Amino acid sequence: MAPAAIGPAAIRFNSTSSNQPPTEIADKATNSEWSNTSDLFDITTIPERIGYLKELGLDYGWGPSSMIQWLIEHVHIWTGMPWWASIVAAGVITRLLLLKPVMDAASMGAKMRNVKEETDPIRTRMVEGTRNGNQQDAQMARAELSEIHKREGIVAWKSFVPMAQIPLGYGTFRVVRGMTGLPVPAVASESVAWINDLTIADPTYLLPVMSAAMLMVVLKVSLII
Repeated sequence: MAPAAIGPAAIRFNSTSSNQPPTEIADKATNSEWSNTSDLFDITTIPERIGYLKELGLDYGWGPSSMIQWLIEHVHIWTGMPWWASIVAAGVITRLLLLKPVMDAASMGAKMRNVKEETDPIRTRMVEGTRNGNQQDAQMARAELSEIHKREGIVAWKSFVPMAQIPLGYGTFRVVRGMTGLPVPAVASESVAWINDLTIADPTYLLPVMSAAMLMVVLKVSLII
């Protein structure tokens, strides 16, 4: 990929190795560089295929962002849906994959609330025993809690699995921001509903309002449950 312009370092080098004025050298270098525009690489010529986003320069290494990028790209290539629909589909797929862990976490929370009156005194005794150095009493309280959890089918670690939504959500934000900031050629030409350019923010602010309203509904429903 040919550079679009000569950098300052090259200009300084040329100015110290020639009798010509630096500005004249810079003008000649820039003009000669731009005169050969056929060597400039056009990203719109890259065919859409698996690995397309990396070829454009969107490479997040490994982790949540790369997982979301992989999912969005495969949905787009395999189904032929536009990029905006592929992003939505990737979000739906992610939510479906996390549906059972979320349901399990909700179930664990309900079971813990049901035995709260029974476990709270035991937890207090365990904390006090640890604070006072009475390890025997703390161990006995911990064993009682373990028995109650086993009896009620409570698995504490399942309550933390839904927290995987946090890194995945941030990864989705990074990938979408990268796709619109580059921008991916097809994304720049797509439109949906009242938004004619997907690389800019919603000019009507309807999407932020809808997102905030949906979040409030979800929080209220979760509190009721």
